[in-house]
Amino acid sequence: MQAVYVITDSGAGTYPAMAWLSVQCLRRLHPNWRVVVLTDCIVTDAVSPMLKKICGCADEVIHREISLENASLRSRWLKTSMRSLISGDFLFIDCDAFPLSALDKLVTCRRQVCAALDLNLPPRQFSLHPQIKKIYDDLGWHVPARYFNSGVMFWPDTAEAAALGERWHQLWKKSIEIGCTQDQPSLNAAIEDLGTNVKVLPRRYNAMVERKSWGYRRPAILHFLKHDSAVDTVLHDIVEDTLRATEHPELLDDFFATGYPWVNRNSVSRQLSCGNYVAALKVLFKKALSR
Repeated sequence: MQAVYVITDSGAGTYPAMAWLSVQCLRRLHPNWRVVVLTDCIVTDAVSPMLKKICGCADEVIHREISLENASLRSRWLKTSMRSLISGDFLFIDCDAFPLSALDKLVTCRRQVCAALDLNLPPRQFSLHPQIKKIYDDLGWHVPARYFNSGVMFWPDTAEAAALGERWHQLWKKSIEIGCTQDQPSLNAAIEDLGTNVKVLPRRYNAMVERKSWGYRRPAILHFLKHDSAVDTVLHDIVEDTLRATEHPELLDDFFATGYPWVNRNSVSRQLSCGNYVAALKVLFKKALSR
């Protein structure tokens, strides 16, 4: 199997650093998987050190020159085009998504495009953000009953998947004409437009973390939707260490071993939400003693 990462060079190196960390997690689980990097840069001394680092550990680097000034737009151009750029089945993993458990069941004998529902919410609990709803209204798109997250997707090498990839790219280019830089509205519009039968991934394969407590015991892939220091996740510290080239392996080792995404280990609710019942009891005991 092959895992695909999309990386563009904005100069800061944050996303290449996250991708490199994600690949380190993936290699621990599946050392024989091929890692493919899609990038807008030819890897020379002019690119950021972290982009060189992630490309250096990949099995294949595919470069496409894109005439868009914004790195985010170039990244979405590559992401919405990836099915046409890569041969064979592949698992796409966003730079801020980290494999923590074996992925064999996700990729074995699947002939459908697979993705998790956005925010891991069933349709009855999910409501489209008003700004996204406006994009659909402005472009005359039908709002889908199910809204998928594009951060972790399995793409089989089939005619149906190829058609979806092509339509996704077409609709994404339409969306940027009205100022939308995101890729999920166009993905879901393409799925709805073609009637593609997308298989819903169990949430453990794209467990999305936000500011609120999050509840998955040992996810297969943990997906950080925010990575700034204000969100109180370990991702910020690990990325900063990597960017400073002063990595503390124990940070990544501990995160990989526990799957606990938060800096604050003294939160009973967060420990419970992660299934760390013993740790939650220890926190309660410590708080009781300190009273």
